[in-house]
Amino acid sequence: MVETITKLSELTKIIRNDLNNNFLFREFDIPQYAFRSDIVPHSGKVADSNIFDLYRLMARTDRISTHDCVHHSLIPNKGLVTTALNNFFMDLCKDVVASQTIDSSIDPNFTYAVNCKVFPVEFVIRRHLTGSGWKDFKSKVDGAQEWSSELNCFTKGYGINITPDMFEDELIQTGGRLTSLLFTPTTKAESGHDLPIPYDVAAELVGGESILDNLVNICFGLFRKSEDFLAERGLLLVDTKFELGVDRYDFKNMDSSINNFSATDDSKKFYTIENKLVRVVDEMITADSSRIWKADDYEEYRGGRVDNIPSAFDKQFIRDYVEKIGRAGKPVKFPDELVIDAAVLYASAYELMTGKHFVELRALANTKENQSINDRIVDNLIKVSEKYDFKFRDY
Repeated sequence: MVETITKLSELTKIIRNDLNNNFLFREFDIPQYAFRSDIVPHSGKVADSNIFDLYRLMARTDRISTHDCVHHSLIPNKGLVTTALNNFFMDLCKDVVASQTIDSSIDPNFTYAVNCKVFPVEFVIRRHLTGSGWKDFKSKVDGAQEWSSELNCFTKGYGINITPDMFEDELIQTGGRLTSLLFTPTTKAESGHDLPIPYDVAAELVGGESILDNLVNICFGLFRKSEDFLAERGLLLVDTKFELGVDRYDFKNMDSSINNFSATDDSKKFYTIENKLVRVVDEMITADSSRIWKADDYEEYRGGRVDNIPSAFDKQFIRDYVEKIGRAGKPVKFPDELVIDAAVLYASAYELMTGKHFVELRALANTKENQSINDRIVDNLIKVSEKYDFKFRDY
């Protein structure tokens, strides 16, 4: 039986203390008088970036969103855990594809990255069929596929011919394991929901079918490498989404410090488009981007010994709470106990997925007395400003 390294009671104690002491990270803000004038701030739902030229200064916060809405409450250490998981799996898969990461050691909430041109497609890869993938299979059966010519996407279903012979088991049920990986592309919406699209529309968005074939194969490689590792931990990678981007310039003309990926100078081993390197970007194999089950729980469900599919290490119970109180799509301030439960889930996911101690990760995030997490990040950036030519002014 796979278990956390740290007792849940100890994790709860640490997190409750952080919540009580307001050890929370709401936003990443570099004082403009302290930095170069050409920086462009960008705020996402749960991550903030400061962009200049070829580079991106990224920080993952403790914000949480559901139903395309960012909530009032912060989840202690969520940004810390998400950053650590992302760094872990990008490093694990460094031989599959280059990553956007230049340096992940500056601060535990922070990544110095290449500012890639991101493909406008979400690469959703499924090993098991559940969630919207299962709904799509059911919509095929029920005849509920709906195509929108105006939106150029499916408003119901993915338009994929999912048939019973694609499942490993004769009994077809939600959560069923597929005989091979399934790619279900969606749009990459700036706001609102990502919407399912067919393969040919996804191909058009990325520049052609041969390019999409290569990008999907990269994502399959990332998935297989990650699922093999998690299987050794007694976990199943059910489904996940990847984002890919491409360098803005020919890699031969890029700053050599950017191409220290995979501890190799051999850029030819990775996929390029017109001499521009393709990279995995944003985040990968985190509790926000992936659905992960305990293998033992799945076998209990698969064998009919329990009725419900396993609980994943994700924020589904937060979504359920928001829907229950009738606030879907509206910001919510959660009860403290719900916040603590969510934070314990993220911390537990880190330990179960990596085999590393959350307590050691949390120790890296300590700040000076009365110092905010944002100020800690800025201080750490100043320490490497000369190395990376960040051009800090007097601060």
